[in-house]
Amino acid sequence: MKKVMASLLATLMVIVVMVGCSGGNSDSKYVGTWKTSEVSAAGQTFTIEEFEEIAGEELTKQAALTIVLNEDGSCEVRNGAGIGGAGIWTVSGGEIVIQDAASTFYLTDQGDGSLLLVQENSSHTFRR
Repeated sequence: MKKVMASLLATLMVIVVMVGCSGGNSDSKYVGTWKTSEVSAAGQTFTIEEFEEIAGEELTKQAALTIVLNEDGSCEVRNGAGIGGAGIWTVSGGEIVIQDAASTFYLTDQGDGSLLLVQENSSHTFRR
């Protein structure tokens, strides 16, 4: 009986560990809240504060993005006005891939504690 109980307990512990680890994102160094620190366009780079001085509060609300990468692989992306949505994130080929129902975009780890999002005519640098 003791052997059966020990075997069942060992099996239960393995199942708990497997369930606890499934669905999570193994790249926990990216988990957390990332905010736009710099924006670049037309060959010029500005901190988000400098951008607000030049472009004004309304445009800055559109440019200032916040990305929340959750441990379970879910994420949220919102602009400064609070408009955005939810999706999923993974790490593939050295890039963070964020997907929602309509789009996919890629963040590159810059190796200095920042992430870079490059779009057609601009880029955003994110820091925690």
